[in-house]
Amino acid sequence: MDRQEAVKKLWRAELIARLELLDRMILERSIRQEFFRERGSEPASFEKRSKLLEVTRQQYSALLKQHLLDGKLPTSVSDALKPDVSSNSCFVPDGAQTE
Repeated sequence: MDRQEAVKKLWRAELIARLELLDRMILERSIRQEFFRERGSEPASFEKRSKLLEVTRQQYSALLKQHLLDGKLPTSVSDALKPDVSSNSCFVPDGAQTE
């Protein structure tokens, strides 16, 4: 295995680990949300955080899918997740501030 293949495998493993962590966080958040709903409260902060976690998971999933299809690596995960401001495909969650 050459160096490039090793880097790709490591990068793929990191993306998968981050997706697994996000899945656990989303599940825990939904359990807490349900707990508060059963007690009659509707905490908006829980819903906003849950939405943010879902959007982040979608971005990581898309990044992994793109990597698996074309095999290209961005310089870093944070660079890869930055929205493309030159296109209209950028998703801005409700209430998010833009510069």
